[in-house]
Amino acid sequence: MKILIIGGGSYIGRNLADVLMTQGHSVYETHRRPMIDPDYFQISDIRNQEEVDKVMQAHQYEVIYHLIGVGNLSAKTQKDYEYFYSVNVNGTKNVMNACIKYQKNLKKIIFFSSTAAMGTTPPNSNEETPMNPQTPYQKSKYYMEHAIKNLYGNKLPWTIIRPT
Repeated sequence: MKILIIGGGSYIGRNLADVLMTQGHSVYETHRRPMIDPDYFQISDIRNQEEVDKVMQAHQYEVIYHLIGVGNLSAKTQKDYEYFYSVNVNGTKNVMNACIKYQKNLKKIIFFSSTAAMGTTPPNSNEETPMNPQTPYQKSKYYMEHAIKNLYGNKLPWTIIRPT
């Protein structure tokens, strides 16, 4: 399968790429810095729709892993929220919009979110527990998930995971 890892330079991205290549998949990755290898693409800022579009125009991927996100659990200001929202929510919308425009063979796009999207919840919480995001980071992850479900829910095959 042709697989794209958006955020391939991250710890999870590097390890995921290794596992997928060992399984025989063709893996393409995005990085912030330019790379010489043709299997790597540069996205210096996921908020830049043109950069995201270039990656989506390069190949028809069957699976896309979206790992890019920013956050800081101790951040509390409006400025922090605006930055997190611009990357986590608007950047995700850029990925989804590019997939709709250019990806015709996509079987699944997998979003790595965070348990932070749930906010402060009681012990033994599950998928049915009401979400209660409080901090700028929690809210940005919550709104990222909300955008995926409500704006793109029936337009693309997606999955959201919240690693712990």
